This record gives sequence, structure tokens and C-alpha cells, in this order.
Amino acid sequence: MTYKIWLAFCGTLFLFPPSLYAQDRTIKVQGNAVVAAAPDQATFTMGVETRQPSAQQALKENNDLMAKITSALKQEGVDGKDIQTSDFSLRPVYSTPKEGESLDVKAYIVAHRLTVRTYDIAKVGVLLDKANQAGANRFEGLTFGVRDDAPLRRKAQAAAVEDARQQAKVYAEAMGVVLGRALSLNAGAAYGPPTPLRAMAFMQDAPGSVPIQPGELNFNATADVVWEVMDLVIK
Repeated sequence: MTYKIWLAFCGTLFLFPPSLYAQDRTIKVQGNAVVAAAPDQATFTMGVETRQPSAQQALKENNDLMAKITSALKQEGVDGKDIQTSDFSLRPVYSTPKEGESLDVKAYIVAHRLTVRTYDIAKVGVLLDKANQAGANRFEGLTFGVRDDAPLRRKAQAAAVEDARQQAKVYAEAMGVVLGRALSLNAGAAYGPPTPLRAMAFMQDAPGSVPIQPGELNFNATADVVWEVMDLVIK
């Protein structure tokens, strides 16, 4: 897996008044780092909605289409354990009654959603197209991820601390003091994947595979560090 690291030189400096130097000879900075990596897995949610005069008809049509979709995905290499039902519902559709009339059920809608995971990023567009051809008419979203992201998180955290150290050295040299040990650390990390594609309805006649661009995932880390400074000269 390839990755890149960016360091953001945007620390903050806290200088205490001379009267407090003897007690609080410190510098506080915030280190920032971003580790970028290519995703190696994709997860999308799609499904089928069917509408028929009776619940039995709607359910049968939905079951038949879902069986075709599942089969198409497996034929493209998706493991059965990576296909999971995430939502299922059956609801009546009522007619709009005129004054004095009662509500009548005029149809039933069955909705079945699947969450699908694949480790072949290059085939995401093909999988969406095959599901579409098999009868999928709803698409709820697509996200990318990294199966083992712990090393990337740790790398970003370590880089953020080093960024804080380098910033503190710059400030200490500018102040004419020597940077000492780290007194405290408040670390934060966040995982910021690309924004998922919005929910949409599939176009049944859409030609070819869906063009998907996986981009990169950013693992962001911050480190607020308080450093001791020594040999201060008070003028």
C-alpha cells in the first residue's frame, strides 16, 4: 500500500509573561499531520423496490429480482459473506379517499436493501452495472476504506507529534531558549474518507459500467504538546 504524509505548520504559541517564567517556562504548540493512502475496499448499498396490487405479488417479484442480483454479484467474484441484507420492508399504499369514504389499499411496496463489500476496487463500477442489469433500482451510497488502517493512524499520530516538536524548536530558537522535555500531550485523530456518493435511483437503461473514482483516504492526526523551555534570559 502506498501512502503520503503532509505536515501542517500551523502551531500556536503561548508565551507567559516574564513574571511567570520561573513557574511556567513552557511553549504550547499543535502539530498536525495527514497520511494519505489508496483505498483497498469499497462498500455500497443498493436494492430493489417493487410495487404490485397484492403483497404476495410484490414480495414474489422482489424476491425474484433480488435472487438475480445476488447471483450476478457472486458471478463477479463477490463472496457471499460480503453480501448482507441491511433493510427490508413491506408497506401498503392507500388511495386518497373522497369525503365520507374510507381508506382503501391500492398497492403494496416491498423494499429490500443489500450492503455489499468488495476488495477489488477496479470492479466497483462493473458490480454496480451488473446489479443494475439484474434489476436493482435503488442505490443508497458508496464509501471506500482500508482494511487495516491501524498502521496508517499510528503513522499520522507519530508525524503530528514530530511536527509539534519541530515547531517548538523553531519558536524556542527565536526566543533564545533551549527546548526541553514534553510535559503534556493531548492527542486527537480523525479519519476523513471522501464524501459518499449520494443516494440515487438507477437508470435501467444506463449503458456500460458506472465510472467510479476511488481517490485517496486521508488519516488526520493532531497533537497539542506543552514543552518545557530552559535557560531563559529575562531582559
